[in-house]
Amino acid sequence: MTTNTAPCSTATTAAESDTSRSPGSTSQDLRGRRAVFTDSQIRAAIRLLDAGEPAAQVARDLGMSRATLYRRIRLLRRDDTKRS
Repeated sequence: MTTNTAPCSTATTAAESDTSRSPGSTSQDLRGRRAVFTDSQIRAAIRLLDAGEPAAQVARDLGMSRATLYRRIRLLRRDDTKRS
């Protein structure tokens, strides 16, 4: 009977795990944040939400958290009421 004495490691380093994902990956890792989302992007997100799209999906498509999406909607509406 022959036994394999070579160590078996399934752990990957951070560098290896970063290179294993494709740039367009749809994983939960958002890889940092964008500097700015435009008002028109937030308004488009509001239209999607009004059409019944789940907030989590809309936020994920934009590359932000659901909490950030709701915060940006609140800030946009507040700014719109100030301008009126």
